Amino acid sequence: MSWFWWFMLAMVLLLPAALILCGLFWWVLGRVPQFRGAVGYKTARSMKTPAAWVFAHKYFGRIAFIAGIALAVGGVVVMLFCLGKDEDTIGITGAIVNGVQTLGLIAPIIPTEIALKRNF
Repeated sequence: MSWFWWFMLAMVLLLPAALILCGLFWWVLGRVPQFRGAVGYKTARSMKTPAAWVFAHKYFGRIAFIAGIALAVGGVVVMLFCLGKDEDTIGITGAIVNGVQTLGLIAPIIPTEIALKRNF
């Protein structure tokens, strides 16, 4: 295995790791300072009431955690197909995986907003 494959594997695991950690923090701990600072799920619906704020973080956190695990597993599986390939193939595959994972960062917003609309 080449050093570049290991590097790209690490890059492919960065976004899922961020989703998993953020998801765990918000879902399990639920300790996000309300309406202050740069951290938090800040949308018009989530900031309407303190109850909506807590609900949004717990809901988004659970979805983000699950999405992070799915993206990590998917990324590793795809990168395993690149074992023994040339650096161009590894790099292009890793870039495509990261592009798909970026959509995975955005995807939990949609069900969270739907749940907020339904409940608040």
